[in-house]
Amino acid sequence: MLVAGFQIQFIFSSDLADPAYTAYQASFVTAAARWTSILTEDIPDVGAGAWGGAVDDVRIEASADVIDGPGGILGSAQYQYRRTTGARLPINGVMQFDTADLNNSTIVDVITHEMGHVLGIGSLWSSAALVNDYGGTNPTYIGASALAEYRNLMANQALASIPVENTGNTGTRDVHWRESLFGRELMTGYYNTGQVNPLSRVSAASLIDLGYPGVNPDATDNWAPNSGNPMPTIASLSPSVASSPLGGTFTLTANSVNDVSGGVASVRFYRETNGIPGLQASGNVTTKDTLVGTDNTGSVWSAEISLGALPAGSYTYYAQATDAFGAVSVYRSASHIIVAPPAAPSTPDLNSASDSGSSSSDNITNDNTPTLSGTSSEAAGTTIHVFADGVEIGQTTVAGNAWTFTPSSGIADGTHSITATAENAGGTSPASGPLSITVDTAAPTLTSSSFVYATMLGVKFEFNEDVTASLDSADLTFLNTTSSSTRPSQYAGSTANVASFKFATFPPPKGDYLATLTGTGVTDLAGNALASDPTVNFFYIPGDINQSRSVTFDDLLILAQHYGQPGTFADGDINYSGVVNFDDLLLLAQNYGQTLVVARATSTSTARSRGNSDLLS
Repeated sequence: MLVAGFQIQFIFSSDLADPAYTAYQASFVTAAARWTSILTEDIPDVGAGAWGGAVDDVRIEASADVIDGPGGILGSAQYQYRRTTGARLPINGVMQFDTADLNNSTIVDVITHEMGHVLGIGSLWSSAALVNDYGGTNPTYIGASALAEYRNLMANQALASIPVENTGNTGTRDVHWRESLFGRELMTGYYNTGQVNPLSRVSAASLIDLGYPGVNPDATDNWAPNSGNPMPTIASLSPSVASSPLGGTFTLTANSVNDVSGGVASVRFYRETNGIPGLQASGNVTTKDTLVGTDNTGSVWSAEISLGALPAGSYTYYAQATDAFGAVSVYRSASHIIVAPPAAPSTPDLNSASDSGSSSSDNITNDNTPTLSGTSSEAAGTTIHVFADGVEIGQTTVAGNAWTFTPSSGIADGTHSITATAENAGGTSPASGPLSITVDTAAPTLTSSSFVYATMLGVKFEFNEDVTASLDSADLTFLNTTSSSTRPSQYAGSTANVASFKFATFPPPKGDYLATLTGTGVTDLAGNALASDPTVNFFYIPGDINQSRSVTFDDLLILAQHYGQPGTFADGDINYSGVVNFDDLLLLAQNYGQTLVVARATSTSTARSRGNSDLLS
C-alpha cells in the first residue's frame, strides 16, 4: 500500500502535456477527487507489470485526439487490466478526449463520466453478471445495492430491475443508465449541455455491486427520478360494486391508464392498512400499506380483490401505475364497504284484518291474498323476501323497523308455513321463524242432519269441518207446523264437526216440527258461511216412546220394563231426567191415547208425510 485511502493516478500523454492543454490537467484532478470522495477505502495495490510501475489503486492514461469535431463524441474510456483475485477490480484504464471539445466548460463532467467507466460502471456490468438481456431490446440492471437505491428514489419497493440504455451504438447501449428514464444523470450515454448533470446514488451503489469496499453514496448529488421520463397517469380508481358481503370478492379497475414514453408496465393495487392517510407503498410490513393485487397484462388494468376474513366496515384502496422505465404515477384512491349479512326478520304475523273467521289471532283466513307483516332490525330499504312452504311469493322492503306484504297471486287453500328473509349488500339472512297459516276459501257443507230424541229432544247437524265456534241459540228456530208457532232453542254444544240444538223449555207442545238452521250465521273457522239453510222435520208427543205417533200401551210397557233404572227417552225417560221414574209415568198417563195424525194430501189420499201440516186428535 503506497498511500492510504483510494487513489487515482494519471499518466498524461504528450499531447496533454503540451503547454496548450496543461491547464486542463486540473480538471482530471477535480474529477478524481469526485470519485475518491465516494470510494473511501483502499483496495489491494499491484506491482509493476504490463501496465508499468506499481499501481495505487487505479492508474489512468489520458490523451487528447481528434475524434469527430466539436459537439459530437466528447470522449471515451475503458479499463485495460483487472486484478486476478477477489472482485477482479480494474488496475488501469485509458481515457481519450476530442481535442475539439477540451475547451468546453463541461469538461470536468465529461472526465468524471469517463473515469466512472474506467472504474467499472457499465464497462464491468456484463462480466459481473449485473445486466439481464445484455444486447437485447430491454437490458436491465439487477445489482442489489444499486437496485435498493433506485427503489428508494422511485418510492417503489416492488421494482425488480433498473432500465439500462437500449438505444445508440456500441459504447452507448448496455453500458449506461437509460436516458429516457435517468435524463440528466451523469452516467447516462448522453450529456445534457447547459444543464446540471448530477451523479446519483444509484451510480455510486453500482460500485458496491462491483465489489469496491467503503462506498459512500452520500457523497453524490441530489438526483430527481423521472427527470427524463414523464410519469404514467391514472385518471381514477373504481370498485365494481360499492359494497360486498363478508368474505366476498370484488374488482378494482384503474381507469384511463396512460404513459407517453415506454408504456405502462404494471398497475399495483393496495389496501389502506397502516393508518396513515395516503398510499405508503414502501417500508416494512407495519409502515406500508398492503399490496392486494397486480396487473401487468397491459389491457384492462384491474384486480379481483378477495376480502378474506376482513370484518364489516369501510376500506380505502389505492392504485399506482409503473411504466416500463420504473416511473411511478400519482396514486388514485376509492372506497369500498364490507357489509355484514342482515339478521333474520321476526317471525311473520298474519294481520288481524286478514285473520278472518271466529278469531282474529288463530291464523286461519278465507283471504287467499292475506296481508303479512313483521319487524326487522335492519335499515330502512332492506329487502324482505317472503316464502310460503319455502317458495318465494314476493318481496317488500323495511320501512322504519317493520315490513308488510300482500301477495299479488293467491295462496292455495291449505296449511302453509310462512317465513321471511332479509337481504342487503351483505347477503341474505337466515330464515325467520315459521308462521303456520291456514287458507280456507271454501264454504262449509252439511253432510247430515237428524232428529235426536234418545239423549235429548232436538236436532243435530254434521258438517265437513268445524263450524261450532260460530253457533249460538239464535241460529236455530223450532217451528211447530201443527200450530204455526215457534219455540226457542238452546245450543247444546258440539263434538268435532257435529252441532246440536234442543228445546229451551221442556216439554214443548205436541206437533210436527221444522227445525231451520240459519246458514248465513253458520261459518267455519275461516269465516266462510253455509250456502243454504239446512232443515230437519220431526214430530213429538210426550210419552210416545216408540215414536209411533201415538201414546199407547206399548209405550207404557217400555216404561214399565225400565222403571227405576237410568235410561234414555227410548227407555221411558220421557222428561230427560236421566232416570225412568214416576214423573215419566205421570207424563205418559197425561198424554195416554193421544195421536198425532198426518193430514191427508187429498180427500182420498191416505198417504202420510211429515212435511205437511199435521193435525192433533
